[in-house]
Amino acid sequence: MSLWLLQKIWSWLDREAMLAVETALFFSWGVLMESPPPRHPQQDSGRILVGWWLLTATVIATAYRSSLVAHLTVLSFPSPIDSMEDLASRPDWSWGCRDFKGSIFLFFNQTKDPIMREVYKNCEFCETEEGLGKVLAGKFSYIDFESILTRALGKTHQRDWQSTCLPPEFVPL
Repeated sequence: MSLWLLQKIWSWLDREAMLAVETALFFSWGVLMESPPPRHPQQDSGRILVGWWLLTATVIATAYRSSLVAHLTVLSFPSPIDSMEDLASRPDWSWGCRDFKGSIFLFFNQTKDPIMREVYKNCEFCETEEGLGKVLAGKFSYIDFESILTRALGKTHQRDWQSTCLPPEFVPL
C-alpha cells in the first residue's frame, strides 16, 4: 500500500502515469512469495521501496521456512524422570522394584511423604532381570540400588545397554 501511495505522490509531482492499487498489491504479494512481476516501478523512490521490500520479504520467508523445518524435524522426547514426584505424576507409566526388606522396607512403610507412599503402594514387585526387561520395553521404571542395576545391566542386557547407557527411567536409590 505504501508503494502505491508513494507512486501516487511522485506521479502527481512529475505528471507521469500512476501505478494502480491492484498492481501495487499484486507486486507486494509477488515479492513476498518470491515471484515478483517482471515490470518494476519507474520512479527512483518506487525502486528503493521495492528493494527494501524485497530484502524484508526475503528475511521473513527465510525465517518462516527455517522455523517450519525446525519444528517438523525435531523429535520431541518426554522429559526424564528426575524424582519420585515425576514418577508418580505420569498417568500411563508404571514402576516396580524388588521386594525390599530391612531399612528400605521401613522407609517406604513409615514415611509421612504421600508421594513415597503412593509410589510404594502402586509398585509392582519383580526380580531385577524382569524389571529391566520391562524398562527396555518402555513406559516402565525400575527402582533399585545403582550398583545392582549396573551389574544386572552389564550381565544380562549388555547389548541393549551399550547403546542406551543408563536410561533415564532408572531411579537409583
